[in-house]
Amino acid sequence: MNKKNNLGFTLIELLLIIGLVSILGVMGAGVGGGMLGRNNVRVASDKLVVALTTARSYAMSGREDSSWGVRVIPGAITTYKGASYAARDVAWDEEYSLAGTVDVSSQEVVFTKIVGEATPASIPLSGPGGASRTVTVSALGLVEVQ
Repeated sequence: MNKKNNLGFTLIELLLIIGLVSILGVMGAGVGGGMLGRNNVRVASDKLVVALTTARSYAMSGREDSSWGVRVIPGAITTYKGASYAARDVAWDEEYSLAGTVDVSSQEVVFTKIVGEATPASIPLSGPGGASRTVTVSALGLVEVQ
């Protein structure tokens, strides 16, 4: 009698395993992509809140006897010294980068010196998978995330 030792896997078994692992990988990538999009929007809103509260704090403390502002553009946030971004003192710029997947409209918020008031603003941030947050600045200069 000829007795074979089956010490390996057949081609069909290997193909089934590869197919199952591929399906699970695709499903996992969809879930992970949504989480990454939400995380990028959350991090962007956190950076924006830090920039806004820093600028307001600088203005209220009278730092460099100046107004302070924040400029938001796709991909970057800049805290600057001055009454406007165009007339700012570049030496005082503080840059924060944003993930490329986060959509934000270009806006500028300036806080008055000592009082810390600002022109009211609403800055929406959005990302893949429907992730979104809105950072608002009141006339009193208070910053909130919704």
